[in-house]
Amino acid sequence: MPASGEHIEVLFPPAHLDALVVCAIVRRVDHIPLASALRSDVQANPYGCLNLICEGSVWIPGQGALPWLFLTGPFSAPLQTEVAGALRSVSIVLQPWALPHLTGAPAADLVDQFLALKPGEREGLEDVVAAARRLGDDPAATAALWKGLGTFLSSSGRIAEPLLALEVLRSDGVRAAAAACSLGERQYRRRFVQEMGLRPSAWVRLSRIESVMEGMSAHAPASLSALAADAGYADQAHLTREARALLRQSPKALRRTLQGESEPAWSLQPARPIFSRRKRRP
Repeated sequence: MPASGEHIEVLFPPAHLDALVVCAIVRRVDHIPLASALRSDVQANPYGCLNLICEGSVWIPGQGALPWLFLTGPFSAPLQTEVAGALRSVSIVLQPWALPHLTGAPAADLVDQFLALKPGEREGLEDVVAAARRLGDDPAATAALWKGLGTFLSSSGRIAEPLLALEVLRSDGVRAAAAACSLGERQYRRRFVQEMGLRPSAWVRLSRIESVMEGMSAHAPASLSALAADAGYADQAHLTREARALLRQSPKALRRTLQGESEPAWSLQPARPIFSRRKRRP
C-alpha cells in the first residue's frame, strides 16, 4: 500500500488530445525520511511518458537520481524507484507512436530508457512545465497543462496513429495483422518496432495483462481462470507467472487492488479510471 502522505490524482485529457494522451498522474509525497525511503514499482507497460519532477527527487536504486524533466519509452520489465524527502511530480502517459515524432529516434531506442529534456528545446514544453508546477494551487493550471501539451505534441507536425491493426494482432497474431495492413510479416514487424518500440510479441504480452486488469476492474469481475482464458493465457498458472513478472503482484492481490479493497502503487492508480472509460484505446 502507498505510504501515508502519498496523494495521487489522475487527470484525463480533453477530446482533442485523446488519441495521443492516456492521462496525467499527479503525485505528491509528504516528507519521507531518508532512512525509510518510499519504494514503488513502475509496471511493465507499452506507453511512453513525459515526466516532470517539480519538487524533490526520484531515485533508481544503484543508478542515481532521475532527471527532473525527461521522456521514457515503454517499459518491458518493472522498474523500482525510491523517494525520500518531499515530492511533487507529473507523469503524462503518451501513446508510444508519439515518441519518434518528439525525439527524432525510433521508439525502440527509448525502451527502458530515459531521455533528459530542456524546457526551451521544443515549443510548448516551457508552458507544460509552468502549468505542472501550479497544479493543485491554481484552478487554471490543468487547462494550461493541456494547452501547452497540445502545442508540444504538434510542434513536429501532425502525429497520426500508425496502421498496425492492433485489435487483429491481439486476437489473431502477426500474420493476420500483417495481412490486414497489406504488409508482409517481416515488413510488419519492422514497422511495429519502429512505431511502438516493442516487438509485436512483447506488445501482445503487455496487452494481455492489461486485458486482465480491465476485467478485474469490472463491477462483477469473472473468476481468475475465466479472465486468464479470455486474455489468451494457457491457464491460470500462466497468468500468475506473467502478473508477477510484469507487475510484481499476484493476480489475487491485483484483483483486490483494482476492486478498491487496497490502495494501488502510484503507477497502478490510473488503472481503475482508465478502464472505466467508455472509449479505451489499445
